[in-house]
Amino acid sequence: MHVCSLALHSSSTLDIAKGSSCSVLHNDALRLSKASPSKDQNGLTPSEAPEHHLKNNILVQNQATKYITPSSPFLYLGVTLTMDLNWKHQHRHMDKNLKQKLDALESSHASPRQTLNIICTAIIPSLAYAFAVTPCSYPDLDKWDAMQ
Repeated sequence: MHVCSLALHSSSTLDIAKGSSCSVLHNDALRLSKASPSKDQNGLTPSEAPEHHLKNNILVQNQATKYITPSSPFLYLGVTLTMDLNWKHQHRHMDKNLKQKLDALESSHASPRQTLNIICTAIIPSLAYAFAVTPCSYPDLDKWDAMQ
């Protein structure tokens, strides 16, 4: 079992090392938590401050990790996620994907039987793939059913 140690140096670099108990040392932690709600001395709002302090400053095996805000979308196994679980990005991705596939099918010269086969074997499964993790409302489903 590996236990990590987190230490924020005066240069604002966070190192993660193996082998010691977890602790966070940061002289600015209190200052950041008590910062004014408008802007701090660096001209950052409270929502911008964590990104500013963490961006390229967390080192894992001497390499900077990528910091993304909790509301920034990222693709994981074909599903667009955010850390705050805002599903609007995934719904937009599903809308765009379905519209693109239906437009391509409409402009093709597929027979009605081929069109039905493509819808059943390619288009519906591509949309349904994300249903296991993406909460969808009845209006969302009705909208996708009505797309042409």
